[in-house]
Amino acid sequence: MNNSTAIGINVPSNGASECAMLLLMLGELIGHLLLECPFSALNLYLIWTTSVLHRNLKFILISQSVCIFARGAIRCCAVLPLLLLNVYLDRMGEQILTGIYLFPMNLRNHIPHILVIERFMATLFAKDYESNAILLVSCAVETVAFFWLCFCNLKKYRLTFEDQRKHELSERYQLAENIRINRQLAPTLLLHLFNLIIVTGGQLLYQYYYEFAGTSANSYYSSLVIQVQLTLITYTNFLIELTILMKYVKSCVGSNHRVGHEMSRETAANCQRHQQNGTDQRRPPLPQQKGSVIGLTDMSGKAMALCQNQAAYFDQLRKYWD
Repeated sequence: MNNSTAIGINVPSNGASECAMLLLMLGELIGHLLLECPFSALNLYLIWTTSVLHRNLKFILISQSVCIFARGAIRCCAVLPLLLLNVYLDRMGEQILTGIYLFPMNLRNHIPHILVIERFMATLFAKDYESNAILLVSCAVETVAFFWLCFCNLKKYRLTFEDQRKHELSERYQLAENIRINRQLAPTLLLHLFNLIIVTGGQLLYQYYYEFAGTSANSYYSSLVIQVQLTLITYTNFLIELTILMKYVKSCVGSNHRVGHEMSRETAANCQRHQQNGTDQRRPPLPQQKGSVIGLTDMSGKAMALCQNQAAYFDQLRKYWD
């Protein structure tokens, strides 16, 4: 949301209007207390303790979770007194709370942006950079550029297996890391773009009521538009945290399963070769083997020491990259 969005509301004293606003505020508060803030705190803990993510991606996701959690907490401070005690904030209290509220909200909007592209857009549109239209166009251009970079990384990564020249291990790893990070950030950027679309649409409705319909800026309709914006953004923030959490769990489980599957196949092949050579070595029981290899990393991302099959593990990695 932009800097002109207020945190307070104005509700007329009639039953239908009060009921509509009450339902919206209850929906927003439920989203904050049960979805947005808990998932932000959970993501913050998991991302802070993990060592699986790249440090740049880790910084972006930590900053995003902090901003979303702070926004939800501040909105709870504004909505709870009104719902429980029917107490409205005075003008001074609303200005102070709005000032605190705008900081994490605006920081959340800018953290996912690619800094170089954001500075480039700020230089080109220095005159009108603060307008909503330029911010929306900037986010749309960055989203298109992001998916173009993802396509280029994927195409280049596939060419490394088709090209005859030898590729360095670090080059393949960086390309694979770029593809993984792009896929993990794609839902986040799309949801941030959706947030800006909500804000821009709300501003257009606000201008229509204020300029063309002759409705006062402090009327019930403008307050209703603001409350709808706040409620929708609350749930899109929850979806941002949910997509990050699902990607994190999927990447941890998927990587452990792939490594465990490859190591099980490698161990089975080694046992078969030993049996053909007339040795007495037997294949280890499959459940025990799976238990030892699937636990390569814990949920915090820290590597767990392997007491068996280290040679097979590194041999499998070497064959994969070479």
